Amino acid sequence: MKNLASSLWAVVSLIPLLGGADAKSIWSSSPGTYGVDDNYILKSGYPVGNGVLAGTHFGKPGHEKVVINVDSLWSGGPFENSAYTGSNPATNKSTALPGIREYIFDHGTGNVSALLGSSSNHGSYRVLGNFSITISHATGYTNYT
Repeated sequence: MKNLASSLWAVVSLIPLLGGADAKSIWSSSPGTYGVDDNYILKSGYPVGNGVLAGTHFGKPGHEKVVINVDSLWSGGPFENSAYTGSNPATNKSTALPGIREYIFDHGTGNVSALLGSSSNHGSYRVLGNFSITISHATGYTNYT
């Protein structure tokens, strides 16, 4: 765990040196929420990341939270089984599409299990950490409906 923390700190400290990239932004009409009445964190949070390190941001301005995840903390997957396929099918399943498509158009929904691969060793999400940001003077925010 000490090596992971050291590696994470090294990566974070190098970010200002990378420079040269244009700023990107995500804008919403309301803050991302997560509370007692919310059933699922991704209800209005924004997951951002690079495929290895990621975070989901939510909370009102001045009281923000980021749930941090790193790929090696997922259970299952390629870390536990070298034959893991990510639930992608091992063979071509395109021949099942016309029948499924027709059934969905006729009935509004359908069974797509013929398109799925093996879900063995799919894994479960594990949190690396929760990062909280509190800014006491961020009370008069605007541009939310």
